[in-house]
Amino acid sequence: MRYAIHPVWATTVRPEELRYGLYAVGPQGEQELVSSASLDVIETAREALLRVLQQREPQGWGGPA
Repeated sequence: MRYAIHPVWATTVRPEELRYGLYAVGPQGEQELVSSASLDVIETAREALLRVLQQREPQGWGGPA
């Protein structure tokens, strides 16, 4: 599974409403896991997700691809 962070705009008319999303990317497309107006919140969620994944599969873990 791959993960992506990218900005999401509800509308291009209001760029101040920019939000960020953390997505799981798979064969079926992207699935939003977390969204926030703060990139720091998204980074914290990403780090927590990677820690959980590393604990589940400590052998062969190569980090994010």
